[in-house]
Parts: sequence; structure tokens; C-alpha cells
Amino acid sequence: MQKFLSLLFSRRALAVVGVLVLALLVWFVGPLVSFDTLRPLASVGSRVVTIALLLMLLVLWLVNWSMSIIGISVLCLAIGFVTPLLALGDVHPFAPLWVRLTLIGFILLMYALYGLYRLWRALRMDEQLLRRFLHPRGEEVPVAGEIKADLRTVNHIVTQAIRQLRQLRVDMPGWRKIFEGKRFLYELPWFMVVGSPGDGKTTALLNTGLQFPLAEQMEQTSRILTVPGGGTLHCDWWFTNEAVLIDTAGRYARHDDGGEASAAQRNAGEWQGFLGLLRKHRPGAPLNGVILTLNVADLTAQSPAERLAACAALRARLAELRETLGIRFPVYLVVTKMDLLPGFSEYFRTLTSHLRAQIWGFTLPYSRRRKAGDPQALHAACAQELARLTLRLDQGLDTRLQEEYDLKSRQRLYTFPREFAALGEPLLEAIEQIFLDSKFDATQLNNTLRGVFFTSAAQAQADAVADQLSIWQRFVRAIKTARGESSASLPHALPDGNRSYFLHDLLTQFIFREAHLVEPNLQWAWRYRLLRLGGHLLVLVLAFLLWQGMQTSQQTNGDYLNEISARATRLDGDVKAYTGKPAMAPVPALLDSARELSAWPELDPDAPPLAWRYGLYSVPPVTDSVASLYNRLLDQLLLPPLVKRMEYVLADAIARQDSKAAYDALRIYLLLNLDKDHEDKYNAAEIQSWVINDLGNSDSVAGFGGRAAVLTHIEALFDGSRVVHSPYEKDEALIRQARAFLDGHTSTERIYARALAAMESEAPQEFTLVRAVGADAGTVFVRSNGAPLDRGVPGIFTREGYRELFDKRLPEFVAAATANDGWVM
Repeated sequence: MQKFLSLLFSRRALAVVGVLVLALLVWFVGPLVSFDTLRPLASVGSRVVTIALLLMLLVLWLVNWSMSIIGISVLCLAIGFVTPLLALGDVHPFAPLWVRLTLIGFILLMYALYGLYRLWRALRMDEQLLRRFLHPRGEEVPVAGEIKADLRTVNHIVTQAIRQLRQLRVDMPGWRKIFEGKRFLYELPWFMVVGSPGDGKTTALLNTGLQFPLAEQMEQTSRILTVPGGGTLHCDWWFTNEAVLIDTAGRYARHDDGGEASAAQRNAGEWQGFLGLLRKHRPGAPLNGVILTLNVADLTAQSPAERLAACAALRARLAELRETLGIRFPVYLVVTKMDLLPGFSEYFRTLTSHLRAQIWGFTLPYSRRRKAGDPQALHAACAQELARLTLRLDQGLDTRLQEEYDLKSRQRLYTFPREFAALGEPLLEAIEQIFLDSKFDATQLNNTLRGVFFTSAAQAQADAVADQLSIWQRFVRAIKTARGESSASLPHALPDGNRSYFLHDLLTQFIFREAHLVEPNLQWAWRYRLLRLGGHLLVLVLAFLLWQGMQTSQQTNGDYLNEISARATRLDGDVKAYTGKPAMAPVPALLDSARELSAWPELDPDAPPLAWRYGLYSVPPVTDSVASLYNRLLDQLLLPPLVKRMEYVLADAIARQDSKAAYDALRIYLLLNLDKDHEDKYNAAEIQSWVINDLGNSDSVAGFGGRAAVLTHIEALFDGSRVVHSPYEKDEALIRQARAFLDGHTSTERIYARALAAMESEAPQEFTLVRAVGADAGTVFVRSNGAPLDRGVPGIFTREGYRELFDKRLPEFVAAATANDGWVM
């Protein structure tokens, strides 16, 4: 279950879900996104291309390919579809198709040339890749399969280590973890231990006294210390609270350590693959330093030719580290197995654990300046420091002889300073051969050796004599020669003690504290700085655009509000003037001014331009206030004359004995005088229709200055958005008079007329000669009353209207008309 949950919430699964969500947003929300009047995702094609790019981005990320393909694709699409919108004045330089195709072709050519350059560099640096490239179907290298298997193992080890580091507690805000997701890789420094097979690298690390907090590493430490001699197969990662130590196999340093050529090729391929993994997972600074080991047995027993070969291999590994990883790091030369020197254990065995944890050796100055120095300076500095260490041993010799009572132990410790002095010659040769400055190696413009240190992690029952010129050593060599034994052979060293000498403080108090000395990968550093600079510039540009947009919006909205304020002041004066001397003629003009109070040239309140926005858009509250003001003015200026007109029409119809006109006027008058319990009967459409029909009478609009001046305001007053009430009290006497007049007439005709009026909206089209005969009907027929041919018999009186509407639904309409008639009467 835990494995399933970890897979479900892994980065890959979350990335897939994120891309799917983005794709859905692009498809459904994309058409709504606009930049001013431009809607880039409005078309189906643009959304399909965007989703395809997102999916391609996901695939490239999953297979760990270069993201530059997406960048080039987006750039070419932008050139093809966006650049035609760019203009310099009235000139559109990218409007012609050939210009855009030429520019896209040039970009693709440059990208292809850059890809070929990268391929050329890769082929030049990787011999295996060159062989596979030149012979894609040829015979496979015999060890290629073994190298791949080894690389899979190493990749698994590195992946497990990275997964372990991911659990590291990083003290940083949560929002920074989003942008610095790989910060955990740089929280602890990484140091690599490199040395020849048998140097005792693993034993030295485990006997330093460092604390390994992981339970599985505690068990591994116990197992190795209990059954020593197993060696490191590939690379072991040791995690402490202060640093990460990478213990490499000895065959990484000596590819051809007495083996066959295929084994050397296999070791070299695995080493290069391992460095590639380091650079992949920690590109900024794959390592913070290298601990280079030399053991006393090799220094004393090897011939000059063997020592030169070993030093050349170590020099090559350091050069490969610098070239492949692209960094400049300090190197700490650690001489291991000092206990093999005769007299070492006897000389130092009285030291307490605290004194044994101290550093024994010397440091050299480390400069970040890449400046070549005197080739002999390193040799002279190391020789001087070794002489000082020898002198210090000589000075302490008398004290140790007085403290030691065992005769044999006194004899052995007496020879130790001379053995140490004799060790200096091969050690100086090794240092010079490994760290000599070379004009043919740009990575070693200055030596990177930070110091030379002497340690012992476990004590063995063997001696590695450094002073081969003493009388006793000459006598021993003569006896071995007479017996046919090799004088350079060293018996197998079996450890008989696990005391750690001069290791703990070397790592914790010196090496770990110098993690800052590494110079990161310059290419990565420049790219990181460029990205940071680009990010800062982007933030500055966005901040400037936002500031400019807010300034423009503030200015635009400010001008708008000032103009509206001025208009409102003028309108207030006009309304006050009208109130002082009321008349019908100024009403349309006042209403026009109120309705257009918030209007602004080229401004659509529902879709304002970008210059009006940026959080300062002030038009909606103004338009709401203007709408409220306009409604109040309609009620105060337009509605009273209309109500008076209704009362006049109603009284006039009674005087003329026109029952239909009286009934219609009474109904409309009552609709404007509804109480709250009967507002559900309100019908704005009927009121508007009656008022507009009444505008046909010249005496109804004469005071307003004509029908056109007041028509739109009447439509706005009775648009159905609210219940309009008469500003006057009901004229009960007029209502009783109208009802008394209508009671004296039959209701059948009135109900019939109301039913026909209700059926008009559902009746078929009128029957006309134009519809029956065609457009040429005017050439044959002429109506005797002069009416146009496109007007004819109402649809309700046609055959279809009678059978499908009148005959079937007459009871329904009559019932509704009767109910309405009862309410009015």
C-alpha cells in the first residue's frame, strides 16, 4: 500500500495529472481568455496545438530529453501566428508569409547546427559513443553488455542515495520548496574518496568515529568491521549529519590494476558513467572536494616505474573529475596505513582518544585565482613541511623513550622518525607526479592540493620499511636474495587493532568545513545566474508594466470620474431649474442627459479595454448609480404626465361613450395603482403597448416635442424590470364612474375582444396577396381602399387559425379574459 501511495504521489504521477488539468483548462477555459481584443485560444486549432505542446513537454520530461525542442516549437509558432500582429507605425514587417518562413528556417538551421556541435563534442569525449556512431550495425564491443549492467547497478545505487537525501530535513519556507525543489541535494557537502585498491578507504571512513544515523548503515558498518577485506564493489554512499561521503571502488582509480584490457575498458566505462550520473543529479557542484588516498605499503614497496604508473592513473582520474564535472575542487591527500611504518604504533600508543582524533599533517594555501605558479614551489613547500614534521617527531623521541620500558618497543619507536623521514622521498615524488602543473591541461592552472595528512585506521602485524638503506635492511635483503625471495614483497597485513589515528578531526574540523572552496560548474553557474537575471528582469518588467498600467488606469478612470462629476453637476442644475419651473418640453432632454450620464466614447462597460482595468475599474458603480438616477427621473418627470394622460383618456372615453377605449384605459390605470397584494397582476408589456399606441394621438406627445423624443424613455420606464406605481393617489371617483359606465354595456363584446387580443401572439401569419401570389402580385392586383398588398386578413380569421387555435382554445382564452374582466370591473 505504501509503495502504491508513493507511486501515486510521485513527481511523475503529479506531473501527468498537472498536464491533464492544464489541457482541460486550455480546452474549456482557453476560449474565454483574452488580451484586450485578442483571444489566442478561441480557435480549435490553437487549442489543439497548445495541448499537443503540453503533452510533448510531458513526454520529454519523462524521458529526460532536452526541453529546447519545446522552446523552438513555441518560438516558431509565435513567429508564424503572433508576429503578423506586430507593427512599426503603419508597417507590419512580418505580415508577408515568406518573411516568417525565412525566419523560421534560419532558427531551425541554427538549432540543427547547435545540435551537430553538441554531437561532435559528445563523440570527441566518449569513445564508446563514437564507436557506436561509426558502426551502428557492426560488432558490439565485447564488454559493452557488462558495462551496461554495471551502469545499471551504479544508477540504482545513486538513485537510492538521492531518494535517501530527499528525506533530509531542509529548513526553508514552503513556498521556496516549489522553486528550489532540488535544494536538498546541496544541503550537505559531497566528498568523494578516490584511491588505489587496498588503500584502506572504507576502513578509514568507518573508523573515523563519525556517526552514521541511518539504521541500515549502522548494520553495514558493523558487518564490514567484523569481516574486513571485502572491498567496495562499485560505490558506497555514507550519510552523516555533516556530509555525504562517496566511497569508490579501487578499480575506479586504477582501471588496469593487473587485469586484462577488457577489464580496464569496463572499469573506465563504469567510471565515466558514474561521473555522468553525478553531474546529472547535482549539476551545480557535483562534489565539494576529493579525498585522495595513498597507502604506505605502495609508497615503500613499489618500484619507481610502478609508482609512476599509479600516480599517472590518479592524476588522470583527477583530470577526468575536473573535465567531466566542470568544477574546480580542493584535493586532500591522505596517506593511509601509517601503522605499517615500523615504530608507529609504539610511538603513538600512549595518546588518548582525544589526541588520536587530532590532525597530523600539513595544509597548503588554496587560491581561487587560476594563475600558474612556480613548478618547483609545490615540491619545496611539501619538503619543508615534511622536514618540520620529522623534526617534531625527533623532538618527542626522548620523552617517549623515557616513557617506554619494553626494550623491543624502545628499539622500534627509536627508528620511527627515520622511517618517516625516509617516507618523504617517495611521497614527494608521488605528489609531484600527481599535482604537477601542466601547460597542456587547462584545468590545472594552479595546484588544487589543499594538504597532506597521515592516518591509520587499523593496525596490522606487518611492517613497510621506508628506510631501505640501513645496515639491518641490507642484511635482510641479502638473506632474502640468497633464498630466492622477492625483497619488495610485503606480507599480507592482518589487522590486530582498530584504533583510529588522526582521522576524526581531519574530516569534521577541516575537510567538511571547507565545502565552500569548490568552484561550481561554470556553465551551470552562468546559466543559473542568467536565469536569475532573467527572472529579476522579468519581475522588473512586469512590475513596470503593472505600474504603468495602474498609472494609465488611474489616469483614465480619473478623467472618466471627473467628466461624470461635471455632467452630474450640470444635470443637477438642469433638474433644479426644471423643478422651479416645471414643463413637459424639457423632460426628454433631461432624461437623455441622465441616460447618457455614464456614457464614454469607445467604452463598452461590459468589456472594457485593458487600459481601464488593473483593479481600478470604476465604471460599474457609476453605471449602477446612473441607472438608479435614470429610473428615479423617469418616475418623477415622465410618469406623472403619463398618468394624467390616462385619466384624461379615460374621462374622454366615458364622455364619448366609447366602452372599448374606456375599458382599456381603466385597466392600464388600475395596473399603475396596484397594491402590494396584487403586484403579481402587473403587466409592463400591456402598459407599454397602451402608452405607445396612445402616442399616435397628436395631443398626447405635443408637450414632449414629438413621438421620437419620448419613445425610448417610455420603453425604458415599462421594460418589466420593476413594478411602476403611479405617483398620485387613485381617483376613486373616476374609477367608479368608469365602472358604472361599463356596467351599462354588455360584457360579451369586451370579453370577445380581450380573447382575440390574447390569441394574436399565437395566431398564424396574416393571409396576404403577396404571400399567396408572390412578389409580382402588385402588377395584377390593387386594393380598392388603397391599403398595401402586404397587409391582409389577420391570421386568427384564416382556416388554420380558426381550426387550430380559435376553435380548440377559445374556452381557455375566454376564461382568462373573464377573470381579467372581473378584476377590472
